[in-house]
Amino acid sequence: MSRDSIFQYSTTPTVQYSLLLFIQLSSIVYGLWSVTLLNLKAMEQSSARGNSGQWRNIILGILLGVIGLRVVSMVVDSLDTGESKVSSGLSEDLDYTEVEELYDTLRENYNGELSEQDLINGLKAGLIKGSGDPYTVYLSQEEREEFDSSLNGSFSGIGAELGAEEDHVLIVSPLDGFPAQKAGVQTGDIILAVDGVSMFGESVEKVVSVIRGEAGTDVELDLRRDNQTIKLQITREEIDIPSVTWENREDVGYIRLSRFANDTSELAGQAIKELESEQVKGYVLDLRNNGGGYLESAVEVAGLWLDDKIVVQQEQNGEVGSIMRSSKGSSTNKQTVVLVNEGSASASEILAAALQETGSATLLGETTFGKGTVQQLLPLDDNGTLKVTIAQWLTTEGNKIDGVGIEPDTESIDSDLSDEVDEVFDEAADLLK
Repeated sequence: MSRDSIFQYSTTPTVQYSLLLFIQLSSIVYGLWSVTLLNLKAMEQSSARGNSGQWRNIILGILLGVIGLRVVSMVVDSLDTGESKVSSGLSEDLDYTEVEELYDTLRENYNGELSEQDLINGLKAGLIKGSGDPYTVYLSQEEREEFDSSLNGSFSGIGAELGAEEDHVLIVSPLDGFPAQKAGVQTGDIILAVDGVSMFGESVEKVVSVIRGEAGTDVELDLRRDNQTIKLQITREEIDIPSVTWENREDVGYIRLSRFANDTSELAGQAIKELESEQVKGYVLDLRNNGGGYLESAVEVAGLWLDDKIVVQQEQNGEVGSIMRSSKGSSTNKQTVVLVNEGSASASEILAAALQETGSATLLGETTFGKGTVQQLLPLDDNGTLKVTIAQWLTTEGNKIDGVGIEPDTESIDSDLSDEVDEVFDEAADLLK
């Protein structure tokens, strides 16, 4: 399972800029047409008085036309160098001469079968990999479908959230009670190989697609942990994870968020409503091993505790752009403790930081993973998707998350979530007394 980022969906910027240009051009054409009609009418009225008025109107029309063309030029320039934010130093079109030479050489000399579509997909993936950002990747239609299914919590695999670090894919967190955790996979393990095939330099999405498979089949992972290589054989299972679970534990409302999916905020709201009716004295919000998901979902969950507060800020090229706030009117103001560990990443870090920095909750546990860049999913004409890093997220108070993480107010050794006795929860419950 891969939830390595925070995501926003949008149409392509080209569509937005084209619409703006169309509106500008339409306004100018309408204005020039109106002036032309007035000129024709003026010419008719002035014909009896000579040509001086006629020439005056013609000159006026020419001047307005020149001004209109200048406005069009300014609009086009602003689209090319302003809002589109095209990377400076890059040519508008690539020179594919060397690529064609490489393709011809491969086609003429390769001993085996080649798929033209596979080569094209590899070319696209390699182009994006040249950015040097492990979270900017090209997704084929199949990979996009797998990506969406992982966010919705239903798939067949080992039950682990993966992330990227330089040229390696690593375990962000094994999911509670599923094969990876049972086999001994731990947060921070680097995946060296899957079924004997090296995963060095591969994207998260590629590694996920290799690890997944039919339920009941085995997959072998070579992992690096503390400078040692560990080989584990894991049997795949059907993974179906509810994004929210809750219960009343001795008058303490325990809410566990495993990820931020489409239904998370609705279910979390239902949990608060039910637990409030039972008059719990406070809440323990468990974000341990929550690898993230949809940003909007995390902001909506924050609104259960926060009343019209800044939840997260977007920083792009060193400047703060959009700011996301919680909704007006919170569902509870009761004391809350948030549980975090090194497997808490991305959207869960945003939620934890917002509750901590507004004084709405106390954080208990370990410093979080530190994943604070935002990726946008842009659809392509070939039914693929470009997942591209567009900015980084800052906390409520403007603090950086990426590469830093969120420090808890109180440190606590993390216990296995599958343990019968959860010592960290007991510690959190004591903080509510």
